[in-house]
Amino acid sequence: MELVTIIIMSLALSMDAFAVAISRSLSANQHCPKNDWLITALAFGVAQATMPLIGYFSAEHLASDLVKAGGGLIAFSVLGFIGSKMIWDSLHNDDEDYTPPANYSINLTAQAIATSIDALAVGIGMYATGENIVVSVSFIGAITFLTCAIGYKGTK
Repeated sequence: MELVTIIIMSLALSMDAFAVAISRSLSANQHCPKNDWLITALAFGVAQATMPLIGYFSAEHLASDLVKAGGGLIAFSVLGFIGSKMIWDSLHNDDEDYTPPANYSINLTAQAIATSIDALAVGIGMYATGENIVVSVSFIGAITFLTCAIGYKGTK
């Protein structure tokens, strides 16, 4: 994969984490740590870098022949499901049942995992196409860290 492609893919993967970092910044209060911007950027960067690794190695060890044959279809299915669920949730507002997590680290961890699920499908796709996972994951994590730090600090 070319460097420009890796950078564009990394930016695309980081956009949901960027939006959540902005939201976290706008809702930060006196109970948040002073370095919340750094903790947030690190959490999202690590999660975005870890998920493609999980997808890549899961595909390699669990179903390598299946993934090579239909990796694109698997990635499309995962991303299609996530997109459909987002559309469904936006049309069916169930906010009255929502109670936010009381614990800071649980909330941050849930947000980091939720924003990085799409990267899991990218890892499966990388295995199917034989991409260099180390270079890609390094860029994904670094660019997500930077975009989240910029998004968080940019609203302060």
